[in-house]
Amino acid sequence: MSFCCQCGKQVEDGARFCPACGAPAGTPAVHASAGAPSVASVSASGVSVGSAAPATAAQAKSAKIVAGVLNALLAVCAFMPWVNVNLYVWSDSFSIPTLLDMANTVREWGSSLGGLSSDVDGVLAGFTVVILGILIIWLVVVVLLIRDAYRYFTNKPGFNSTGAAAVLTLSALFLLVVFALDQMISGSSSGVPSGLVSATGWVWGTVALSIGALVYSEVKEKEVGENA
Repeated sequence: MSFCCQCGKQVEDGARFCPACGAPAGTPAVHASAGAPSVASVSASGVSVGSAAPATAAQAKSAKIVAGVLNALLAVCAFMPWVNVNLYVWSDSFSIPTLLDMANTVREWGSSLGGLSSDVDGVLAGFTVVILGILIIWLVVVVLLIRDAYRYFTNKPGFNSTGAAAVLTLSALFLLVVFALDQMISGSSSGVPSGLVSATGWVWGTVALSIGALVYSEVKEKEVGENA
């Protein structure tokens, strides 16, 4: 015993027509929506409607991986040498975590060369206090960068640019401090030229990379929001 494809009534085996509606046995039902595209069919723009959401999710994930890499690179840059010290007979580069060692080393070299003037020594003492503040800010910035990179790599919702903004602020502050320190040292003692303390290329590279990370996160957040 089979069923009519048109009305659903039972049709005896071997019957050519349905006893209820007269439709030929075996004729498939034609629905009113025949010929219309299904939900997963191609839309007017040529993109499958059913695959639109997965495509957007994949694009967002790829964008977050790139943003995560940028934040990881910024975290690496935070550990690079940011300041040069040039005493002519001795020069070296220091990262932010080793700035306290830099101040102590400058004092030791100054003592070995006949001692530093009281003004220069006072500047270095004040700079030690500033270094402690920069170290605290630096630690917070590194934590924010690692947190943002982790959120991007684990595909957490949204684009968070807190770490990139924090490292940009830290870089700008560091450039100002280094410039002010160099001017104070050169102006506090006669015969001391400027350029004794200077920022390295890593600081400028960090500034450029952080700006790029901020712009990238902003653009991708808008793109993903529009396509979602």
